[in-house]
Amino acid sequence: MLLALTACGQGHVATLTPHGLLQVDDGPLDLGSVPLDLRAETVLAFGNGGQLPLQVAMALADESAPFQLSQSSLLLSPLSDGSVNLWFEPPESLEAQSTQLILTPDEGDEVWIEVSGVTNPDGDGDGYAHLQLDGDDCDDSRAEVNPGAEESWYDGLDQDCDGFSDFDADGDGWDAEPVGQDCDDTLEAVQPGAEEVWYDGLDQDCDGHSDFDADGDGVDREPEGDDCNDGDPLVRPGVLEVWYDGLDQDCDGLSDFDADGDGAESAVWAGTDCDDGNPGIGPQSSEEDD
Repeated sequence: MLLALTACGQGHVATLTPHGLLQVDDGPLDLGSVPLDLRAETVLAFGNGGQLPLQVAMALADESAPFQLSQSSLLLSPLSDGSVNLWFEPPESLEAQSTQLILTPDEGDEVWIEVSGVTNPDGDGDGYAHLQLDGDDCDDSRAEVNPGAEESWYDGLDQDCDGFSDFDADGDGWDAEPVGQDCDDTLEAVQPGAEEVWYDGLDQDCDGHSDFDADGDGVDREPEGDDCNDGDPLVRPGVLEVWYDGLDQDCDGLSDFDADGDGAESAVWAGTDCDDGNPGIGPQSSEEDD
């Protein structure tokens, strides 16, 4: 970004040469206090009050100083004006910066102009110095961003400069969906990788599966669903019943030792039904005479 400053005016007659009359204000050029992330610019105006063209060479005495000229020479026609731009790019230092701008007419005396500027440690004026200038303001271009500000979550700005993600309000190290994979950014205990606590209504590990289906067979336990054994994925409504193994695989609630469904358990398994493959044969049936 560029910070434009007021241009210098013509006025003082600095030198008289055989080729022309150089007119320039040779007073100090102070580019002021400039924030680290900006660049200040000023314009130095010249005039040729003579009747012949005038060539003026321009240079900075200290080329390592944080100042820059837009050009190194200027040709002024008789009775005309011209200008040169001077930039100040503030360094990561709180020390005042200075050098001299040297103007050399083609056949006249040199003009030395003092140039100065300083880095503003608090560019946004929020009372906190720039992070790179021994301060702790992580964004010195926004007054609303500083270590004393209140964090506004999910806007992409680290308002309080704590260095943590703006999409992790619960501080568990996982960004909220859709930026990250945290399905509940209000609870630190809920995050991918957490151990699931079944039947508390929370999806602790954010896998998206029901919290009432611990065996992962797709059917919630009773009373939330119809799974009569949520510890065995082979036991659920709709599966094929395996008789006489002591498990109610299809969760119909009927005895596993009454395959024919006549209400009497198989005699092989300590019941009273002598033919558990025929619902017409059992203690409850009437004997038919031939």
